[in-house]
Amino acid sequence: MKKHDPEIERSIKEFDLAWEEFYKGRPKPKTDEEDRRLDVEFHDWYNNVRKQSDTGKTPAEMGERMLELCFDDEPEPIKELSKREQLSNQKKSVRKNQ
Repeated sequence: MKKHDPEIERSIKEFDLAWEEFYKGRPKPKTDEEDRRLDVEFHDWYNNVRKQSDTGKTPAEMGERMLELCFDDEPEPIKELSKREQLSNQKKSVRKNQ
């Protein structure tokens, strides 16, 4: 097995732990739509809810290690806006409309 950079190895291990934790006890999706919905939920949970084992912070709190979500039929990664970004965008929209 090829050795990776220690940071990459740590990231892979963290992802695998998170994947197991999130899907433990959940039934396998029965449709592509259900599979996609679970992937979106995992993405949100991984970036915004689950604390990283080495830092005790979420990737969103750290501003790094964010997991990008891509589907084969979509050319660009799905970017999930944090609550802070959503509020900022709402304020900008309100200012434009005034």
